[in-house]
Amino acid sequence: MRSDDDNDEEAIDWGADPLILGVISGDGEEDNADQNSAKEDDSSDSAFMDENGDADGDEMGLVGGNANDIKYADFFDPPHSHARKGRQACPVSKSKSPTPDEDIEASIRRAIYDVQRDLFDDDPPDNDEEMGALSQPNRAPQSSHEKRQASITDEIRRLEAANVSKREWMLSGEAKAPDRPINSLIEEDIEFERVGKPVPVISSQVSNDIETLIKRRILSKEFDEVPRRQPYILGSEVHHKREQFTLDETKPQQSLAELYEEDHLRIADSAFVDRKSEKLKGDYEEIARLWSGISSQLDTLASWHHKPKPPQANINVVTDVATIAMEDARPTGGAGIDTSGMLAPQEMYAPGDEGKIWGEIALKNGMAVSIEEMPREVKLRRRRREKQKLKKNSSQPVLTGKQAEKQKIVSDLNKGGVKVIGNKGDLKDVYGNKVSSNEYKAPVILKL
Repeated sequence: MRSDDDNDEEAIDWGADPLILGVISGDGEEDNADQNSAKEDDSSDSAFMDENGDADGDEMGLVGGNANDIKYADFFDPPHSHARKGRQACPVSKSKSPTPDEDIEASIRRAIYDVQRDLFDDDPPDNDEEMGALSQPNRAPQSSHEKRQASITDEIRRLEAANVSKREWMLSGEAKAPDRPINSLIEEDIEFERVGKPVPVISSQVSNDIETLIKRRILSKEFDEVPRRQPYILGSEVHHKREQFTLDETKPQQSLAELYEEDHLRIADSAFVDRKSEKLKGDYEEIARLWSGISSQLDTLASWHHKPKPPQANINVVTDVATIAMEDARPTGGAGIDTSGMLAPQEMYAPGDEGKIWGEIALKNGMAVSIEEMPREVKLRRRRREKQKLKKNSSQPVLTGKQAEKQKIVSDLNKGGVKVIGNKGDLKDVYGNKVSSNEYKAPVILKL
């Protein structure tokens, strides 16, 4: 171990430049690391071979040899060999920084590529690796995501450049003659609308084709002419075609549900008759009636004598209802008779004897009305009035005999407007109340 430290100290040059020494020492350290790793591999391999192939020699060295030659590998197994082999299979790549000359060359290549690139090319370049090689000559391998992002970035850059640059005259809207190059419209296929049918151009080729067709028909004697059509003649083909369909311009009177209902009834019910069938049935009856009249006239003319009309069934519907009601009863003559002497309804009919019958009452006009037929409000009003009347009668003393008769006479005199002259010559009524002199007196009309 002492000898190894001495060798390391002797390898150092103490008088060299430290800047140059750093570069050299970096390379030297890498070389020393490689050499040390190689030595360790050799020592491990030799130890492995000694364990497998020359075990007796080791035992002899342990027994009769020097103890200073004993090493770690003589007693312990070396580390796994596949890990070291994997390290050897993937050596560390030494990347060098690009020099200024390489940077200038890469920028020149990029500028040339940008100049040659067509801004209006619809097909982008498929070889992404070639574009990347022109832009970055010494770049590391990229993943699929990085390549996709790079292609998207290039596409965005291309579209932005096309948007900023000047458009061609075909993409700039309405372009007049001064705005486009000379004879540039001839090379383009232009589509435009026509108002009418274009006039066919009769060229020499068309004329030759027509002449050839005429000569061929003459040689083959094919003189087939188009038959004339007269659409207004009955029995023609055009007439039949026109009668096949009749367009109904009237608004439909039935809804879709009614149409479906008619279709279902027509299929399910054998006795169903729709509106069209009813109309046809009426037409058939009209035809039968006309034919019966014509046949009757023909029979009359053929027999030379009068023939009666054929009998026809006639049905009259009579409703079974009352022909007269009590309110409509009027004497014969109607309005020709004076109705001033006729009796009133209450004079003709009264509810029971003296107007007293259970369930019916007589109104002020004399009409008899059933209590059950009266509205609820009228019933309540009538009941309230009867209660007030009973209460008023109960508050007054009940008079009997001569007193009641006298009270009745006084009330009759009061109703007749009888006045009594007092002691001082003032007017009073029968109850002793003073009567005003300016009271209005209605005229009395007597009918003789």
